[in-house]
Amino acid sequence: MKEIKEVRVCWIGHKLHSEVNIAVDPELSVEEGHEIAWMSGMK
Repeated sequence: MKEIKEVRVCWIGHKLHSEVNIAVDPELSVEEGHEIAWMSGMK
C-alpha cells in the first residue's frame, strides 16, 4: 500500500460501515493491487 487517500465511516442501523480508498504502486498489476486492497480490508 502506497498511501491512504480517504477514510469514510458512517452508521448503518446499529453498525458502523467504513470505506477506505488506498493507492498502490502503479507498477503493480490489477490483480496484485486488488489482492492488497482485499487483504487491507481483512484487518
